[in-house]
Amino acid sequence: MSPIVSTQVWVHVLVQLGATAGTTQYRIKFWQVDDDNNQVPGTSEQHDYFFDNDFQVTTRYFRTTHKFVPAAGAGRYAVTIERLDNSNDANVVTLMAIHAVNVRENVVYPEDTIARITIKGSNDSNSNREQKYNMLAQRHTISYDRTTGAVDYTLRPSRSFADAILHEWVVVGKQDVASIDVAALYAIADSLTDAQLGYFDYTFSDEKQPLGERIATIANVARVDGNNIGDVLTFWRDEKVTNPDAVFARSNMFWDEYKVAWQMSLPGGYDGVALDYIDPLTNKKAYIYLQIDSSGITEVEDATVNAMQISLDGCRNATQATDRAWLEARKILYSRLTMTVKVLESTQVVRGTVVQCPDMYDNAQQTGYITGRSGDVFSTSERIDFSLGDMWVVMTDSIGNYRGRWRAYPVSGKPKAFQAAADAFDLNIYDRENVQNPSRYFIATDSELNSTIWRVDSAKPNGDDTQTLSLTEYSDSIYP
Repeated sequence: MSPIVSTQVWVHVLVQLGATAGTTQYRIKFWQVDDDNNQVPGTSEQHDYFFDNDFQVTTRYFRTTHKFVPAAGAGRYAVTIERLDNSNDANVVTLMAIHAVNVRENVVYPEDTIARITIKGSNDSNSNREQKYNMLAQRHTISYDRTTGAVDYTLRPSRSFADAILHEWVVVGKQDVASIDVAALYAIADSLTDAQLGYFDYTFSDEKQPLGERIATIANVARVDGNNIGDVLTFWRDEKVTNPDAVFARSNMFWDEYKVAWQMSLPGGYDGVALDYIDPLTNKKAYIYLQIDSSGITEVEDATVNAMQISLDGCRNATQATDRAWLEARKILYSRLTMTVKVLESTQVVRGTVVQCPDMYDNAQQTGYITGRSGDVFSTSERIDFSLGDMWVVMTDSIGNYRGRWRAYPVSGKPKAFQAAADAFDLNIYDRENVQNPSRYFIATDSELNSTIWRVDSAKPNGDDTQTLSLTEYSDSIYP
C-alpha cells in the first residue's frame, strides 16, 4: 500500500524460467484507497502477464517494469501480485519492488546540477541491491562573520568543520544560535596551522541520527570536543596550551577520594596505533599504522600485535588522519599518570581544561596562599624551602585565574616569603572576614612544576561546594 499520493504505479518483477520449466503467468491488481485505507469503489484494475522460455537450453531471466497510469487518477494505491499457475525450483516469480511515481513536468532547477547514473548489473540477480552512490562535492553551509560577530546565513561552498557544526546546529537541528558558543568555535578554526586539519568532507545519510552525535562526529575529526555549560554548547581542542586555566593548592584539595596511578608499561598494553579513515578517491578505508617501542614512534606497514584501534568517522583526508594517529601514539607514550582528587568548587573547571594540581604526597611541590605583597616580595602562609634547586612560582589573581610563571628567590630573614619579578595584578588577601578565597601560589623546580600539569577528563559536582576531578597527565611532548 502506497504511503503517498501518486499518478503512476510501477511494479518491478523478475521471472526465472529453467530450460524445461515451462511457462509462467501472473496477475497484477491495484486499486485506490481512501484515508482509512478502504478501497475506493470503481478504481480497481488488473493486468495478466505470460512468459515462456523458448530457449529450452538454459535458464532464462525476464526482468520487467510494469508502468501503470491508473484511470482513477492521482491517489494512494494498494497493489497485489499473484501466480496463475504452479511454481517449482526452476520456475520462480519474484516481486522486486513497487514504486509510487510522480513525473514532474515543466519544472526548472536553475541553480542545481542533475546527475544521471547508469550502472551495469547482472540480469539474473533475484534480490534487490541497495543503490548507493558517493559524490565528491562541496556542501553549501552558513558561516560566521568574525568582524560583526553575527551569523552569515548566505549559503556558500565550505569544507570547514566549524561551518559544518554551525549549519548542522542552526539550519538542520533548528537550534537557537544563542545556544552555541560560535565565537569559541571559530577561534579554534582560525587557530589551525594547516587548513586541512579543519576539513569536514562528509554528509550524514541517516536522518534519524541524533543532532548531538552529528556534532560530536564533526568536531572529533578536527580534534575538537564540546561541553554543555548551562544552556550553551562550547568547544575546546585537544592541543598544546600556553598556561593552565586553573591552579589548585593543598589548601583547597581534600584527602578523601585522592588517588594517583602510574602505569609502568604502556597504557592499555598498547604497542601501536591502527587508524582507519575513508580515502576520498576510492571511497574505501585507508589505514595508518604506528609502532611504539623503546626507540619511540615509527610508521610501519601493518598493525602491531596490540595496536589501539581507531576509526576516524567523517575523516576523508590523510593529513587529518595522520595528525590524529600521531597524537594518540604520543599520548600512549607520554601520558601514563592519572589523578582523582576532590577540590573546592570555588574554582570551577570542565572537561578539557588544563589545570595545575600538586601531588599531595610530594613535599617538593610547595603550595599555600598569599598573605601580602610589597613590590616584588610576596608573603606566604607556609615556610618555603629553597634548598631543592632553582625555584619557580605560579600564582592566581583575585578571581582565581592563573596569572603567570616566574623565577622565585628567597627573601633574607623571611622564611614565609619569596621574591618574583611579577607584573602588577589584583590579589585576594585572606582576612577571615571579607576574603575567604585567597590568591594561591605554587612553588617548585621547573621540572616539578611541569609534572603537576593535568588535563581534566571529567568534573563531577558533589552538591556540597566540592567537585571531584579525574585528571590525565599533560605534557608538551604530546603536542610538539
